[in-house]
Amino acid sequence: MSGEQPLLVVREAERATIVINRPESRNAITQAMWQELQELLRGLAADRSVRVVLFRGAGERALASGADITEFDATRSSRQGAIAAYHLVNDTMNLIERLPQPTIALIHGYAVGAGCELAVACDFRVAAPEARLGIPAGKLNITIGQRHIRRLVALVGPSRAKDLLMTGRLVGGEEALRMGLVDYLVPRAEVERFAHELAAQICASAPLAVRWAKEVVNRCLDDPGLASASDDAEASTRYVLTEDFAEGVRAFREKRTPRFTGQ
Repeated sequence: MSGEQPLLVVREAERATIVINRPESRNAITQAMWQELQELLRGLAADRSVRVVLFRGAGERALASGADITEFDATRSSRQGAIAAYHLVNDTMNLIERLPQPTIALIHGYAVGAGCELAVACDFRVAAPEARLGIPAGKLNITIGQRHIRRLVALVGPSRAKDLLMTGRLVGGEEALRMGLVDYLVPRAEVERFAHELAAQICASAPLAVRWAKEVVNRCLDDPGLASASDDAEASTRYVLTEDFAEGVRAFREKRTPRFTGQ
């Protein structure tokens, strides 16, 4: 893939893959790309035919090497510009985290800075042993937004989050797996296949139930005590009268694979 079109969407059955397509710069993400990514995410969120969204970088050198540092003189030369740049990235990460469909990040090589934050905002991360992940913001005196740090803490715990943020070091795939920064570690040549097999397994489940599971897990992170939760009995039985519930019961009784439609 060339970098002429910096973001691509590849559709395969019920899966959509967003490709960060700037291999010449290790898929560094520009301001314009963050804006375009928001538009793509909103479109996918509204598309009921998409059950899983995957993220990968063009080639195998990087998912993304972070925000494009060549723009920093222009975008961060004033406090106002820095705030605008923050909101652009932060809003994009929030859209990824709150996307109704499950998300999977494919990490063959580098996922650094905002590239690592993008992976952390996804629901699952599939990495190769050669992967290198980290947020070296401290080396540029950049402070990371609180929501980004909350996601990191939720994955690796407070001490390891401090380690990554304070030292700025990059960790390999094996260490990332041990600390919980990635979920699956597979040979580099198998990352694509494994991620799509995981996506296919998710697609085999009822889409309404999958979306509900993601929504509630995210709610637990925001409100661990579920103090603001609605009546749980009503919420947990909201799909009992749906076509997919009836289909799931029929398929179980008939010992066949259910055919869910999201209705």
